[in-house]
Amino acid sequence: MALVNLTTPGSAPVSLSDAKEQCRIVSSDDNHDSRLLDYINRSTQSIETLTGARLRSQSVRLDLDGFPAGGGRIDLCVYPVNSISSFVYDDGDNVETTMVLGTDYWESLGGMYPFLLPIDAWPATKYGKPATVRITMAVGYYDGSPVTAVAPEDLKHAVLIRVKEYFDNTGESVTGQTVAATVSTVKALTDMHRRYPV
Repeated sequence: MALVNLTTPGSAPVSLSDAKEQCRIVSSDDNHDSRLLDYINRSTQSIETLTGARLRSQSVRLDLDGFPAGGGRIDLCVYPVNSISSFVYDDGDNVETTMVLGTDYWESLGGMYPFLLPIDAWPATKYGKPATVRITMAVGYYDGSPVTAVAPEDLKHAVLIRVKEYFDNTGESVTGQTVAATVSTVKALTDMHRRYPV
């Protein structure tokens, strides 16, 4: 099983001005802009990894080495899932075949654990071939066009805490001062959004 990023993520859940305010930098000071933008990206990736949520819109593909045994559900391994763009598999003759919603499978895309379920049973796939099942999805928090990130406020705040942490602590060690860890704060903000393996 692998989750493959197909497109570059969309807009970040927090803005450069949000990051400047968090780091106590005046808005007219552009000396740190490129570094802050990098920290926003790294912090967003960190919170996405921690929670299993995508805070930015993106197209991803879930690759599976066959269907679940016994007609079980397919956990899509990410959230929020906005739509299924493509659902294909390689049949026993190694021919790519498209699965049809309402004919071959049902989808449940809401919540933290979106899944697909067969209407009757999952078909056989090409024996021994990896990634015989491929599900392409539009994922991430966004609203309208142009795409605008609308991640939950507590996750945005967790990103900003990470940005400030990176900004204040640019090295592995700090001497001559006391540094308070923000891990527990980030944990508190992200715990209710954290996906656990199913």
